[in-house]
Amino acid sequence: MTVVHIVQFRFKDGTSPEAVSKDGIQYAFVMHFETPEDRDYYVKTDPVHQKFVKTNGPLIEKAIVVDYTVGEF
Repeated sequence: MTVVHIVQFRFKDGTSPEAVSKDGIQYAFVMHFETPEDRDYYVKTDPVHQKFVKTNGPLIEKAIVVDYTVGEF
């Protein structure tokens, strides 16, 4: 299954126990899009992402979303 418009998708295991206990976050996913329009399509319209949200949303206890522009954060 391919998700279009995503330039990079990274997964990094190994979050410190201190960070997990502080924020309750165990995993971080960094997604890089070429343009804001690609990002907006993925978030609001992409059928694969929408299916993921519908299927997995109820299983996710806590999520933090950070949107930034490289070099401006």
